[in-house]
Amino acid sequence: MPKQIENLAPADAAAFRTAISPHVLAVLDPQLSALDSRLDALESAMAALGGYIINIPMIGTASAGEELTLHAVGRAFTIPANFGSGSLEVIKGANPTATVDVIIEKTTDSGETWSTVGTISVSTSGVVTATTAGGAAINFSKGDGLRPKAPATADATFANWGFTIIGVS
Repeated sequence: MPKQIENLAPADAAAFRTAISPHVLAVLDPQLSALDSRLDALESAMAALGGYIINIPMIGTASAGEELTLHAVGRAFTIPANFGSGSLEVIKGANPTATVDVIIEKTTDSGETWSTVGTISVSTSGVVTATTAGGAAINFSKGDGLRPKAPATADATFANWGFTIIGVS
């Protein structure tokens, strides 16, 4: 009667695993390669669409300097200079009492250090202007991070806004 793997002595179990591993890999390797190809095709299709989307919801009011989201970049993209070319979409909520700035920060070292790369300003009448550091395009690479932060001073009336950054490939 054949032994079940649970009943094998440790040396027998190790021998069984060593013997079976090449066979399992022979079956799984083509499937894993096919999955890699599909993922590559999906990434290429997304890049061909020309956009990289980052949603920044602000539900309710935010605390002073609150991190609105943390985004790990999945593929390279660029935010055009001063958020040009339709790279910022906005859903307006309640206007602030005084003009506020939502700060956009970037990290290239997994969050050890952050630098300000852009600002989205909202006036008391709800007019939105956006600028990038130095008026230049901001490039992101796979693995970088993007962190939008609420205004440094909390505004009790600035609430329920939504921002979407649309990067280009």
